[in-house]
Amino acid sequence: MLSYWQDWTTADFAAVDRARDVALMPVAAIEQHGPHLPVSVDADLNAGVIAAAAAHLEGAGFRTVVLPMLAIGKSNEHAAFPGTLSIGAETLLRLWLDVAESVIRSGFAKLLMLNSHGGQPQLVEVAVRELRVRHGILAVSASSYGFGLPDGLFDAEERRHGIHAGAIETSMMLHLHGHRVRHAEIADFPSAGAAIERDYAELRLEGPVGIGWMTQDVNPSGAVGNATLATAEAGAACLDHAASALARLLADISRYPLPEARP
Repeated sequence: MLSYWQDWTTADFAAVDRARDVALMPVAAIEQHGPHLPVSVDADLNAGVIAAAAAHLEGAGFRTVVLPMLAIGKSNEHAAFPGTLSIGAETLLRLWLDVAESVIRSGFAKLLMLNSHGGQPQLVEVAVRELRVRHGILAVSASSYGFGLPDGLFDAEERRHGIHAGAIETSMMLHLHGHRVRHAEIADFPSAGAAIERDYAELRLEGPVGIGWMTQDVNPSGAVGNATLATAEAGAACLDHAASALARLLADISRYPLPEARP
């Protein structure tokens, strides 16, 4: 069963099963997504995946409690574009840890941080390790875009280089909030990453070798990818794929023993 933290009363937390119940902390971003998508994309997609996961958790023998969205993240790579809100890495880490410590005080010993912003997964990984070290809980990091995509929806070029407001994110927004997409502004926004792969032997935009880039270095529009390939139908398929994977991950976390229960 999936429910939302803000709907519980303080008395409800007395019934938390620390060995099975999971607190889900969504962390996202409010940042520019080119000329055609709103700045809320990362938060919208995170919320959409979680809401869709609820159907996959019906009848589960544990509870998932979703915290209020921590929507603003570390987005300074988008600072050149108006509308972007950003928190510094040290401040954001402290914020996440403070919130997580409140979750622990409320009785939870299992926490999933679900990130939907490509600019901060490393910081999420640091946070969950700190929670294990400091508090001995089972803390897990995941990114909504890390669950992969259904086969056959997008070509290899778009899957690799359409990293920001391209076909994938635009498709999901068309499905979730189509009325908020500026259809007349949808275009192909080629990635400098593709040219780097073609022209350089080892240098890459991202991956095991990566450049410390700002978004305008990748495409001056602020979007990266071919958004003209987007469809609402593809977005629905992507959303359900991620939601079912999230539900499976939550079930795994519920079953996995707490650190104190392992030899």
